[in-house]
Amino acid sequence: MRPAEQPTPPLIIRGAENYDDIAALHVLAVLHAVESGRAKVNERKLLQRLVNAFGAPAEHALLMATRAGRLIGYLFLRREAYSYSDAEFLSDFGFYVLPPASR
Repeated sequence: MRPAEQPTPPLIIRGAENYDDIAALHVLAVLHAVESGRAKVNERKLLQRLVNAFGAPAEHALLMATRAGRLIGYLFLRREAYSYSDAEFLSDFGFYVLPPASR
């Protein structure tokens, strides 16, 4: 007989609410940037960008994906305007989800 399978905890997506959230997002974003290996990581610059975005909620959104209280992904958004119009849209400036084995 197989042991009873534990249900998967729910995925919760929410906005960053405080500077503890910013710190957690910074750690995961740095790990992702290092993993991607596209360029040398400037941790201070990344942290400043997150702090600035958190301080301007009308222009930015910092979304966190958590499962069982653990941060497993993020989506960073900013408000943009078309160069030819007054219309605005949301553009991402960061997206990452941990690989399935790490969740």
